[in-house]
Amino acid sequence: MGRYPLRPSTESGDDPLTSELHTQPVDLEQAPTPDSHDCVAIFLSLTANPDQTAFERLLHESRDGFAAVAVISVVGEDRLDPREATRLSAAAAQKIKALAAHSGRAEVHLAFHGPYTMALLVGRYLNTLRTVVYEWDGATPGRPRYTPALVLEPGVSGGPITEILLAQYAWGRTRSVPAGLALPG
Repeated sequence: MGRYPLRPSTESGDDPLTSELHTQPVDLEQAPTPDSHDCVAIFLSLTANPDQTAFERLLHESRDGFAAVAVISVVGEDRLDPREATRLSAAAAQKIKALAAHSGRAEVHLAFHGPYTMALLVGRYLNTLRTVVYEWDGATPGRPRYTPALVLEPGVSGGPITEILLAQYAWGRTRSVPAGLALPG
């Protein structure tokens, strides 16, 4: 085997345990609406000192609001050690599930900031939650935002991707396309 093994080590004690996750509830500025009781917004950041501007825009621009909002962030080293990936992804998913459960198994609106591979690892643990996944959109200089990209429902037939969400900036609204349908060219 070469210098870089193709699979993660399973040796006991391989994880250096240098990073931990911290959950910070966010005070809601707007009163919850009847629709908000079914939704929680979560900003998961696996990088040190993330810019929360885009997540704050998501919260302020949401029509229906959220029953609860939280920021889950990494505390520890500036860079994640790859040997921590399994533990941190499982811990992040557990925190997300707990927040959803606290709000009555609410739909999760997830904005992620971190390594792509960690997003995949966290996602595989969220196999019992309806999750709206947001994508970073920096198309407008100085006005970053998170745009809804996908609805994931792994536990239903036709899942796990049940909707593809496309931002329609010209119309100022979001349009959804059922998964599996071709988009107009």
